[in-house]
Amino acid sequence: MGYDIVIVQRCSTQAQFDFLKLCRTVGIKIILDLDDNVWDLPPENPAYEIYKQMRNGFDVCVRMTDVLTVSTRTLAKAVKKNVKTMINLQTGKEIPIVVIDNRIDKQLTSPPVSSDRFIVGWQGSNSHIGDLELISEAINTLSVECPHIDFQLRGSDLPRSFKTAPNVAHKFWTPVSEHLARMPRWGWSIALAPVTSHIFNDSKSPLKMIEAGYCGIPCLASWQRPYDEFTQHDRELKWLLCSGQLNWLPKLRTLINDHAMRTELGQRMQAVVAKHYSLSLTHPHEGWINAIKLAGDI
Repeated sequence: MGYDIVIVQRCSTQAQFDFLKLCRTVGIKIILDLDDNVWDLPPENPAYEIYKQMRNGFDVCVRMTDVLTVSTRTLAKAVKKNVKTMINLQTGKEIPIVVIDNRIDKQLTSPPVSSDRFIVGWQGSNSHIGDLELISEAINTLSVECPHIDFQLRGSDLPRSFKTAPNVAHKFWTPVSEHLARMPRWGWSIALAPVTSHIFNDSKSPLKMIEAGYCGIPCLASWQRPYDEFTQHDRELKWLLCSGQLNWLPKLRTLINDHAMRTELGQRMQAVVAKHYSLSLTHPHEGWINAIKLAGDI
């Protein structure tokens, strides 16, 4: 009650709407943050049916806020497409949208470590179960070709297309609040970031590439908008983009066998993250500074 501004995420229920009304009653300004296109989920996403029923709830909660923040410019366009009137229901003022890209805060991370084993890793929630199909053939083939290499998949249940192999391991979820502290300590040599071609994925940020870059390792990724934008900072990183399912096997095989290439691409990714995707107390995020200023001035 003593704060001037509250920041909330993904509000869509009656209870959340009531909380927003309470904030307005006591004069607290509201910033609502979105990091996904909650209106256009792919059908294989476990939350598809639930979110479809909550579309109106998202719309109304957005219109109770003073400022809306999103993680990408594409997501900002999706909001404008789906929320036809960006006018606050109570104040009658236009709701500004501020794009705040995802960045790494070194105070919340652990120093990257290397492992005695060569590990190819992927991590994500069950919302990515459709994306994993893109890499199943590559992992099934290379787990046989390269018995000395571990393939580690964390979080999501694996689709049936993945074959059982002694060097393919499924690991359980990591608590969100601990993820950035744990991920750099997994000791991966290569990271994977497959996503299908879908409007939902177009609105995402290149977060998996950012995390891999922080660790100084290369990340093979689908040639979709989020990862293409990351590679715009260094054109040599374009090689890491896979334009279709057939690209994954030869490119992953090359990265596994070419130590010099793996090292160079990892260093290039690390340099991009340090320059474009990092924040600290001495280098705060200008997007959040702008959003808080806008909310305070309303």
